[in-house]
Amino acid sequence: MSFLWLDFLVGFLVLGSFVHLVMAYNNKPFPSVFGNSAMANAIYSEVVVVLAVGAYVFLNDFQTLMNNGVLLGMMDMYVCYLVFGRWITRRFSSERKSEVGRSVVTG
Repeated sequence: MSFLWLDFLVGFLVLGSFVHLVMAYNNKPFPSVFGNSAMANAIYSEVVVVLAVGAYVFLNDFQTLMNNGVLLGMMDMYVCYLVFGRWITRRFSSERKSEVGRSVVTG
């Protein structure tokens, strides 16, 4: 089996953009091409994912994307965090951890 550079590049870009999305939801500064703000990181993350998957589909086809389980799993995780990320961030933030830990110990 030969090494496929396009698969590597698409996976690298999708996982790299996930970090920018997490930092955007946590309102933490993180350098990107569009700046350090949360909005800039969110936009950068979405643009990179669209370009990476678009390049993959353009050079192969959509059926190849649907048969690539690793890339499809990364995309599913990205979409899940895109949809539920703000809720996850609020639910498990550092302020909530102290409340949860206190209730478990005293309850």
